[in-house]
Formats: sequence, structure tokens, C-alpha cells
Amino acid sequence: MAIESARRGLREQGGFRNRAAAGMLRVAKGVAREDVSTPAEAEAREMVRFPNAAREALRGSGYLIVGMQRTAMLSVMEAGGPIRNDVIPRFAGTSPLITAFTELSNYTEVAINPTKLVLADTLDKSYEDQTKIIQEQVLQLAQTIPDVKLVRPSAADLAIAAIRFLEQYGYALFGKFVYGTTSTFVESDNGKSVVGVGNFSVSNIGEEPQLDIKLFQSTSDGIQAGVAGLIVPSNLPYKIY
Repeated sequence: MAIESARRGLREQGGFRNRAAAGMLRVAKGVAREDVSTPAEAEAREMVRFPNAAREALRGSGYLIVGMQRTAMLSVMEAGGPIRNDVIPRFAGTSPLITAFTELSNYTEVAINPTKLVLADTLDKSYEDQTKIIQEQVLQLAQTIPDVKLVRPSAADLAIAAIRFLEQYGYALFGKFVYGTTSTFVESDNGKSVVGVGNFSVSNIGEEPQLDIKLFQSTSDGIQAGVAGLIVPSNLPYKIY
């Protein structure tokens, strides 16, 4: 499998950072497998869906509906899915790698407007200022479309939403060098950082697009990426921001 090959490669390359990444990957694989549902459990769950009125209003406003899967980024990578394998060594100095890559996405529908995925005016803002902008847009959305809410998604939800969007509509969100930040934080070598998802692009002609995961620090100049926003059904338990 792709992930196992990456782990072996890191071990063979040697060096403290690569050995650490390989070891963390081995532990993370074990955690991810514990989260896998049986077929009966998966069948018993029902996807959280938009009410018909909200669905029509969203479509009329330029949003596309995506059906999510409940899975983890690490599981997608292990299955050979479109997430860059080199994120593992880049996260080697990040203590809660397991949390970031094994958190599960929600089993829900989400609405995405490809032209508005990264929220306006959130680039180069502090996390607190970004939150204020999200709060304003949450109120605006509530006045126009019923039974939905705008959320700052987890890294898992944003990554899986982008992958499912590509599968359903044949379009890679973000594009080259564009990232959206999430609600997922990790402790890295440089302190506390927010996880960004994006740069969904090809490295070489003829290859399939691959999604990238990157850490962004909140500095005095703000976070160097805008906030990605997903719209979800209002009855989905979700911390908005």
C-alpha cells in the first residue's frame, strides 16, 4: 500500500526526522484501523442531509451538494487516494500527527460554491479576526437560506469534501498553491499551527491531481491563507468556528 511504502522509505532513508515520521505513521495506522466501522455499523448510520427547501435555495445560489464519507485522511492515503504522500515527513516534527490524520470526517452532505470556498477578506488575518468575519457571514447566511449553517471545517472534513467534490463533479477545488485553513490545530516545532488543506493540483503532466496538507502559523501579520468555509445542515452537531 502507498502509506506502507512511504513508511518503509522513510526508515530506509534514515535520519532522526524520517525515523520519527515512520514511527508516528506506524502508530497512526493502528489508531485509524480502530476507527473503521463494520459494514453493519456503516449501514445503520444515516447521512445527515439538507431539507429540500434548503437544497433548492443552495443550488439557486450557486452551491453544489456533496455527499461525504466518514473516513480519515490517513485511510484515504493508505488506499492510494489523492493526498500527497510527502505530507508525512513534513509533519514529523508535529507531536499530534495522529490526531490530524486520523480524525474522522462527518457523514453528511455539505454545500460548496467553488468560487466562494475560501471566505472573502480572511487572508492575512489573525485567527480571532477570521472568526469575527465567519460570525458575520453566519448571520448573513441565516437570513437568506433556512436550515443550514456555515462552519470552519476540520481538516478531515475539508479534505474529504474536496476529494468527494472531485469524484462527483470532476473539478479540483483550490487549484495550484491555494489553501484554505481549518479548525484543526497542531503543536509543531514552531509552536501552535493551524492545518491548511489545498493546492489540489498536478505536479507533472499526465498525473492525477493530489491534495496537499500544510501548517500555517498565526503571526503578527496574520495567517497566510484564508479560511475555507463549508455549509452543512443546521441539525449536524458542529462547532461553527
